[in-house]
Amino acid sequence: MKILSIQIYKPNNQQSSPSPILLTSTSNLSHFGYFQQGKVQEVLNFSGRLLAERADVGKNSYEKGEYYNYISKRTSGLSFILVTDKEYPPRVAFTLLHKISMDFENAFSKEEWQKERYDTDGQLKWDDLKMMLDKYQDPHEADDLMKIKQDLAETKEIVHQALEKVMERGEKMENLVSRSNDLSYASKLLFTTSADENSCCILM
Repeated sequence: MKILSIQIYKPNNQQSSPSPILLTSTSNLSHFGYFQQGKVQEVLNFSGRLLAERADVGKNSYEKGEYYNYISKRTSGLSFILVTDKEYPPRVAFTLLHKISMDFENAFSKEEWQKERYDTDGQLKWDDLKMMLDKYQDPHEADDLMKIKQDLAETKEIVHQALEKVMERGEKMENLVSRSNDLSYASKLLFTTSADENSCCILM
């Protein structure tokens, strides 16, 4: 059971570049080979930004290959995204997302994270995010969280949608991949090959 990544995005108010801005993130990709890690991180950023832009407000999960992308999108425009393998308990994942969002909004006011100095990816520093990623690699560490946050109405039945559900009608993933600034040429090739040929690709 693994958590691969936690990402926090804010909306981009610039009409010329509407893609959400990655405020802060942390990841643990140690189980991938050294030369694979950079490509995997690019794919995580691509899928995270796509969900932050396209997913509906609320809590949802999206399946792609061997991994789940959990998202909590707030009415404020903030998007909290957690990527895990399929063995990680979904109910724990959503509960952890709730904690992350509450802790972040307590630490940073809307007036703070909306500042222009955070209009470039990765400019906001929040050490708590790495601490939570490390601590909750073991889902049992979330037992206390589960006691505090028993939101059964939201987590009773979790339906994992395919990542392609956020595509617009007639839109193709390949076209989004080709236009993405998150992906290098080598990473884009991962989207044109099968999972059997590229086990490092977390979205295929």
